[in-house]
Formats: sequence, structure tokens, C-alpha cells
Amino acid sequence: MRNVIIICYFIWAFALNANAQNESSIWVFGSPQWNSDFNLDFRAGLYHLDSVNRNMSLRLANSSICDQDGTLLFYTNGVYVADVLNDTMQNGSGLNAGVFASGWASLGLPLVQPVVTLNDPANDHEFYLIHLTIDSHYLATSERLMFTKVDMDLAGGLGAVTTKNQAIFQDTLIPGDLQAVKHGNGRDWWVVSHQNHSDLFHLILITPFGILGPYDQHIGTINDWGWQAKFSPDGSKYATYENNNGLQLLEFDRCSGVFFNARSHIFLNDTIGAGGVSFSPDSKLLYISCNDYLVQLNTDSLSLKAGMDTVAVWDGFISNGLKAGFGLSELGPDDKIYIVPSYGAQTFHVVESPNYLGVNCNVLQHAILTPGAVHTPPSFPNFSLGPLVGSVCDSIINSVVEIDQHLFALYPNPTTGISKIHSSSGSFQEAQIYIYNTVGQIIYSDIIQSGTFEYFIDFRNYVNGVYLMQIVDNGKVNTLKLVKM
Repeated sequence: MRNVIIICYFIWAFALNANAQNESSIWVFGSPQWNSDFNLDFRAGLYHLDSVNRNMSLRLANSSICDQDGTLLFYTNGVYVADVLNDTMQNGSGLNAGVFASGWASLGLPLVQPVVTLNDPANDHEFYLIHLTIDSHYLATSERLMFTKVDMDLAGGLGAVTTKNQAIFQDTLIPGDLQAVKHGNGRDWWVVSHQNHSDLFHLILITPFGILGPYDQHIGTINDWGWQAKFSPDGSKYATYENNNGLQLLEFDRCSGVFFNARSHIFLNDTIGAGGVSFSPDSKLLYISCNDYLVQLNTDSLSLKAGMDTVAVWDGFISNGLKAGFGLSELGPDDKIYIVPSYGAQTFHVVESPNYLGVNCNVLQHAILTPGAVHTPPSFPNFSLGPLVGSVCDSIINSVVEIDQHLFALYPNPTTGISKIHSSSGSFQEAQIYIYNTVGQIIYSDIIQSGTFEYFIDFRNYVNGVYLMQIVDNGKVNTLKLVKM
């Protein structure tokens, strides 16, 4: 019987990005109570506003995905999943089953970023929904992070939910602020959640072999109920904003999944209804919505305060009796930032040139008038982000390359301590093992004796990061990558 080995091979950025440009091409909005369902369609390069007849109310929870050609596949408000025909997807009801979701069934979950939709690294036609809800009314927390899977090959191409509401891990979590970013290999996904009233981040890693983690890290300030969290387009920075604790900015290592260089700032003018954050397309500038003010932050500044500039002040515009201040925001496929009003008016503000410093970014207030109220834009990761070419993790792990008649497997990977190399046969001759750090130095070497089925390596005293492992067996060099968390 033939066996396989998990080995690494290089996939360059252009190859990974070739079919990953259009997943965020259509933004869906819905308020059937006010006959104000519409889409923002970016497929032509510039947005086009289309009125639709949609049954779903998207009050705050709003997540969707298109295929690689930009055709809408499905969307959700955190209560159920709808297909492209705007009907409930097969087996798509009962998302986040519980008293809270049931109570908001007609409006959608009143939570910001409680679900993120991602392609499955193992199958172009399957998708993950990573999601949570409020499980404890007393503490206003989520008690578990869950996943649901959609297979678009089912129901005649309309898709069907195949797995639903499966717990990944349990904790007292902020009921929202879910964000995702590509791993440094350009294929897998890091998904970030946060413990409530804490400085503890939880990360999971979605791979072709399933969901790994959680991996935990204490860093930064205490976070309570959040408003909005974002990764920069290049995946190197992460920002959160909420009224009590203000802005938090951290840097991120896409290879190891480790945050570092945490900085924070509390705004004196924080008010309820604010809280948007979005990065510029070049990842250098951050835009923070503070209700009456839109603040631009140069993230390269040594001091957050010194790097801030107010680029717009609310001009007093009222829409449908509602204040149209600066609220949640999202970077569009056209490299403009779209900001919804802080209290649900019928308009968008637009930052036309977000890569430019100061007022040269050109903020246009109430630039787009919409058929109905908008509360939140959809939240998308950067599907186009490729591997960190030239880094130690710019290769991806696959399990389809055949070698001899024995199988090596390395797990857990990533690891927080001890990993195991497993051979299904133990029939190989003596094999040599080498482990290299990020600069190519050999930091560990040993011999795996013939007949060994399991070989353990203790990484507890190693610094967090990515390591290259080589197993040399009978002249064949088998190369793997391991992430230490």
C-alpha cells in the first residue's frame, strides 16, 4: 500500500492570488421592515447600488462571501444563512441556536462582527463560518466559539449547511470582534477572538487538516464589549476600538500567530455609537471613527497621540431624523473606505484617498444616499493576501506527495510544547533529524533509530516562531515546517 508524507513545497504569491480577488465584491444590506434592501456591487471596479427583494434583516451581524468570479454565494445575519436566491439555505436555519438568537430572529444578531466567513483551505467549494452569540445575559458574554460549514456543491449549486454550531472551544468571550487573516503560508487562516474583561487573545488556525488551537496570548489592555476589530491589508497590524478602553494597536506575526508591540490610546470624546476602525490600502494609516470626529493615525509614529490628525468633523447632516456621525467602517475593493453613520441613518461617508496624509485623504460626508438605514458594513478579511515570500513560512504543508513506503506525520503543529513525529511503519533505516531557526542555524540534531514509531521533541524552551525541520532517510530529505506558539 502506498503511503504519503506531509512535506513542503513553494507556492509563490501570484499563484495563490490568481483566483482570490473577488470574494468581497458584493456587500449586502437588509431592513425588510423599511423596504430598504440593497447591495453595493463592486464588480465593475466602482460601486453600483442595486435594490433587491431580501427577506433577511441585517441589523448589525453581517457576513457574506462571493465566489472567485465575484458572484454572491451566501450571507448571514447570525441567525440563519441565506443563499443567492435570498431564501434560507438548506439546513441554514438555527445558527447560534439559543434564547438570545431566537429573540432576535426577525432582526438578526445585534452584535458587531460575531461571524466571519472563510474559504476552506482544503476545498474551493466549501466554506467555514466561525461564529458566536450571547450565551449569558447576566454577563453579556459568549461562552463558546463555534464553526458551521457550507458545501456549495449541494442543493443544485445553491449550497447547503453540512455541519452546524460545533464548539471549537469554551470561554467567556467578547460577543463579537471576530477577525481573520491569512497565515504566512498564504493559504491557512488565523482567526482571532478575545476573552471578555481581559487582555487574553485566543487564536485558532484553520488548515486543510481541520481547526487547530486555541493558542492563547496575554498582551495589551483590558478589552470589554467591542465595537470593531481589523487586520491591516498586509496582515502586519491589528487594531480594536471600544468606548471604555479606546484604541488598541498591535503588530502581528503571520507565521507564528504572535502579537507584539502593543500600544493604546483613550480618546476624550468617546461616545456610545462610535467605534469604527479601518486601515488604508497600504496598511500605514488607520482611520478611527469617534462619532463627531474621524481621526487618522500614522501607524509609523513613535507615539500614537503624535501620529493622530482629525481629518473630518461631523457637518451636522441629519438623515431621516437621525444623526449621521462617523461609525463602523470597511475598506472596499476599490481601495476607498466606507463609513456608516453612527446611529443608522440612510447614508455612507467615503474616504476617497485613504493612503494620503491629513485632509488630502479627501473625506466626503454623506457621499452615498441609500434606500434605507445602514447599521454596519459587512466584515471581510483580505482574501487576496498571499504568502510572506522569502520568509521561513512562505511554503505550505500538503499531504499528497508520495515517497517510499512509510509515513511521517508531525503533530501537533503549531505546538505550545511537545510535538511528535509519527511513522506508521517504523521500517526505515536510521534517519537523521535537523531543526533550523529562522536564520538557517541548526539548533537541534539527532538520530531516529530504526524501528521507532514515535519520536518526541520538546519545544517548551524554544522561542515562539517558525522552524524548519528536515528528516533525512536513506538519502531522501523530507522537509516540514513547525510553528511554536
